Formats: sequence, structure tokens, C-alpha cells
Amino acid sequence: MRILALTWKHPLDPSAGGAERYLVEVCSRWAEDGHEVTVFGPRQRGNPEAGGDSQVCRLRYIGEGSRLSVFRSAGRYLRSSGHLYDCVLE
Repeated sequence: MRILALTWKHPLDPSAGGAERYLVEVCSRWAEDGHEVTVFGPRQRGNPEAGGDSQVCRLRYIGEGSRLSVFRSAGRYLRSSGHLYDCVLE
């Protein structure tokens, strides 16, 4: 299954909390079970060049926009990427 998980805080951001840690843990377990998991969120705060494709805790991470624009960026990504996901989580 192809899963896209959306988050409004970068999981490695110093202000990230329990929700982001939980998201990474759940997504990591899905990936270990053989699912293709991508996490989409904002670029890492204080590191604007850390966007695009990268790895966060062994997961594919796509960073675009800021906390305020990340969901709009995710919509553009979904429309333009041509990737089909079986599940999209917010």
C-alpha cells in the first residue's frame, strides 16, 4: 500500500512534539511491514534548503512550504506528481 502522511511540523523541528513523534513511529512501523510510506510536511525551520526529498527516521520525507502553507503545497504535490496513494492521512 502507498501511504502519504501530512504533518504541519517537521518531525526534526525543535518545537515538534508528541504528535510528530507518534506519526514517525506509526509510519516507520508501516514501512517495516512493507508499505511505501511518504511523509509530507514543511521545510525544516532554520534550514530552508532542507526541502525536497530527504530521509527522516528512515522514511521518505518531502518538505515544501512553511507551517502555514504546507497543506496547500501538499495539494499541489498530489495534483502534479502523478503518484497515486491508497491512503492519505492528515
